[in-house]
Amino acid sequence: MNALTVARKELVDSRRSALFWVLAAVVALYAVPTTVRFPLRVFGEASLERRTTVLLLTASRAVAFAALLVGSLTVVGERESGSLRVLLGSGARRRDVIVGKTLGRGSLLAGVVVLGLAPLVAATYYRLGAISVPKAVHVTTLTVLLGLAYFGIAVGFSTALSTRLRAVAASFGAFVLFTEFWERLAVRPAYRLVFGREPMDSELQFALTQRPHFQDYVQVVSPSNAYDSANYFYGTLDWFAVGMLLFWFVAPIAASYAYFRRQDIER
Repeated sequence: MNALTVARKELVDSRRSALFWVLAAVVALYAVPTTVRFPLRVFGEASLERRTTVLLLTASRAVAFAALLVGSLTVVGERESGSLRVLLGSGARRRDVIVGKTLGRGSLLAGVVVLGLAPLVAATYYRLGAISVPKAVHVTTLTVLLGLAYFGIAVGFSTALSTRLRAVAASFGAFVLFTEFWERLAVRPAYRLVFGREPMDSELQFALTQRPHFQDYVQVVSPSNAYDSANYFYGTLDWFAVGMLLFWFVAPIAASYAYFRRQDIER
């Protein structure tokens, strides 16, 4: 059994469950009401591209939650149920299991994001009376990457930890770190270390900067900040932001696999 076989099995099993439809509905139901009620006066003279971007960004938190939930149960759920030993006993190598499950559930997540964003795109068109199609495609693509970034983090924990509770707690803990405490625990200390002083608030506004500095790159190491930055896409900082989204998809899974291949599978 190779990785593609595992991926196909994962997709077939996922389509049979209600999880796919429930998560897509949650993404839509979370974002659409906010978009429909969004006060247009705050836009002022903003372009259609900027308006489209702002309204479509409302789905990002729901997408991250869906990615964390899907990812955190990817491997450890199989371990707790005992099916991981059965899968490995059927001839699948550990690498095939991790790669196959990542491909299968990652594809499922991408489908959840696209399906969940479809009503949001329609709501954006309804609210604005028009929509920037290139910008809608741009935001949708980056939202898929955001989902895959948090999915990669969650799969990393799911692979390395032994219970679902630990994997889920660690995954959502990482989300809280990146969204609520990143500036306090990473950006400000790094700035003090390099420049010997506290940064001013204006120096921490990374999303719209056209001349990025050291602290801006530290900011967008966070997947959520990388997503915000890349959606406004001015230049080098935003290519770095896209790279960070891809990094968080790949690196945690690769690191956890290096640990997983040496583990004893108890069940």
